[in-house]
Amino acid sequence: MRATGIGRARRDLTGVRARLMAERAAQVVAARNLVAKLQGLSGGSEPPGPPGEVVGGRLAGHRYLPTRYLDDGTAMVTAEVRISPPPKQR
Repeated sequence: MRATGIGRARRDLTGVRARLMAERAAQVVAARNLVAKLQGLSGGSEPPGPPGEVVGGRLAGHRYLPTRYLDDGTAMVTAEVRISPPPKQR
């Protein structure tokens, strides 16, 4: 399962600091979106909410795909986690 996040640095940052801040912001958004997707899979009573809504949970075993940097200074990150099917019951 994959989820994407987009982030941008504060306006007062430039150069490498801005690039790193944009990447970190994108990672946080991607992780949040991945948790929301996973909660939707787990059969929660409500579907994942819109961006900006608080989502709780812990994410482990995920990885980030290579960051894409856009010309306007934003960064785009995709987080993914492998989901294995539930064990067969006997």
